Amino acid sequence: MQIIINADDFGLSKDVNEAIDICIKKDYIQRTTLMVNMPQTLEAVKLAKDGGYLNKVGLHINLIEGIPLTPDIKKTELCNENGEFKGTFFKVSTHRIWLTKKEKDAVIEEIESQIKKYKELGFPIMHLDSHQHSHVNISVLFIVLKLAKKYGFKSIRLSRNIPQSEIKGIKKSYKDFVNRKIISFNKIFNHQYESQFFGSKRDCEYENVRNKKEYENATIEMMVHPVIRNGMIIDNFTGLKLFDEN
Repeated sequence: MQIIINADDFGLSKDVNEAIDICIKKDYIQRTTLMVNMPQTLEAVKLAKDGGYLNKVGLHINLIEGIPLTPDIKKTELCNENGEFKGTFFKVSTHRIWLTKKEKDAVIEEIESQIKKYKELGFPIMHLDSHQHSHVNISVLFIVLKLAKKYGFKSIRLSRNIPQSEIKGIKKSYKDFVNRKIISFNKIFNHQYESQFFGSKRDCEYENVRNKKEYENATIEMMVHPVIRNGMIIDNFTGLKLFDEN
């Protein structure tokens, strides 16, 4: 079994940046993914450059919060009156299934702009995922696959498929479809980064992946959201302590 621990949200805030920087330097995690449109993006970039781990930073596409990099998307239903993302792809919304031509063109432009900025900041193209998993929405999936191929990304995060016992029916069929597309991409471009399973740290612990035979030869991506709170590294979503610090 290989477990790849990825810290999401690099660039989100100073507390998140500090936590991720510590986690990488202490080898608690194998990589992180960067949000390029947030106020603390440049601080995160400096930490990665100074720490010598540019090659461990992928791209965290963000269509959920903050200010977009491009103007056209601000004129769509994906943003509020202040021109900020309003979390549309995280809500129950038809946008998760279908976009108008204007919205689709704007999403393509925005994602491509984020990819270009990621490259301009000095990162080698490697792994790609997204804030609140917006890239696995069918309205965004094929845009991401096409752009990831164009710019040479080595891997794309799967749709969450752990714990398997809680993913059933139509939800399972949809996730299986999405993951077949992503796994096909990952195998073609770099099987070294290929994972068969993806879930949060809590998902993996609930599933008890380390002690189940079906996972013994698998590669699993485990997602965490480190943040500093009261001098301790906890998960920004669960509030639980992430690692036993030395």
